[in-house]
Amino acid sequence: MPIKMSLGLKTRILQYICFFGTVSGIWIASPGGLWCSFFLYLFLQTFASNIALHRYFGHRAFTVSRPVENVFAVLATMIGVGSVVAWTAQHGHHHENSDTRHDVHSPHFQGAFRILFLLWNLNIIKKGNFRHLLRNPFIMFLHQHYFKIHFFYAAALCLVSPLWFIYGYCIPNTLCLLAGYALAIIDHWHGYQTYDN
Repeated sequence: MPIKMSLGLKTRILQYICFFGTVSGIWIASPGGLWCSFFLYLFLQTFASNIALHRYFGHRAFTVSRPVENVFAVLATMIGVGSVVAWTAQHGHHHENSDTRHDVHSPHFQGAFRILFLLWNLNIIKKGNFRHLLRNPFIMFLHQHYFKIHFFYAAALCLVSPLWFIYGYCIPNTLCLLAGYALAIIDHWHGYQTYDN
């Protein structure tokens, strides 16, 4: 039975909030706040996106203990690209259908604007890419409560200061999102190529 994974309206609303918070926040932000946001982005892009989501959860390139896996899952949850389960499922689907009309990241078939800003759905039939995640109750908890976690984290930052929300949530998440989509779009713009090395 297919499992529906979507970059649905709720996920896009989180991303739109981050985007508009970033654009408006840049005009009122202090240089120190922007530097903090940039370093938080570098940390999240390196550890949450590249190491945790892509290399560990997406490709299972190395192994870690369960506590480290759970820390990776929390970091990966916080960057606003979907839950670890959803992201890993769609990334596996992307690799199995790379540069075809079924590839949700193909700029030729989906278009860059749709990839960046619109909604998309896909039915995942093969669970092999993410079956191991379903056995971790903590990762499943993060998956089931993904939007609540984001809401409470964002609300807590806003209660401290709206600037904390912009510096600690909007700007780093927007940069992580744009960096990930830039790689997905630019890397696949010309299709597969083999180079002599």
